[in-house]
Parts: sequence; structure tokens; C-alpha cells
Amino acid sequence: MFKFVVASHGDLAHGYQSTLEMFLGTGYDITYISAYLPDGPDLEEQIDQVLETVTEETQLIIFTDLFGGSVNQKFIEHTKDMENVFIVAGVNLPTIL
Repeated sequence: MFKFVVASHGDLAHGYQSTLEMFLGTGYDITYISAYLPDGPDLEEQIDQVLETVTEETQLIIFTDLFGGSVNQKFIEHTKDMENVFIVAGVNLPTIL
């Protein structure tokens, strides 16, 4: 089973959500994380919630906005020992599609 995460600084991830749902519909297991928004949830908590759903049979692909950015670094930190998790940094719409 494949799961996907699109994570960004600010509200970029939810902008991707709007566009991806227009092209692909809503039939995919995609979590969108917009980090560091005023009154938004804590990034670490969001990462933990996503990773709780990952089993050995799951392939998790994480798309982050900036290579080396804080969102990317946090995901690397939390997934470094997980062989079934892959991180793609510097993402854009065609890459996600």
C-alpha cells in the first residue's frame, strides 16, 4: 500500500492539495501538512500522527518543499531508520503528479 505526504512551510501544501484534487480526484491516501502557520498544529505532532499509520507493508513517500529546510530536516530526523519511507525534497507539481 502506498501513502503520500506533501509537507511545506506555510500554506503551500494545501495549495498543492487544491490542484492535485482537481487533476487526480480524492482517491489517494495523501496527507497535506502546512507547517508553521499561525494557530496551526505543531509540525512534530503532525509527523508523529502520519508515522503512526505506517506499517511494514506501507510504502510512504514524503514530498517536502525545500531540501535542507526545517520541514525536510524534521522528516529525515523522524524517518532515518525506516526502510519503507522515501523523501523527495525540492518538490513541484509535476513531480507530485
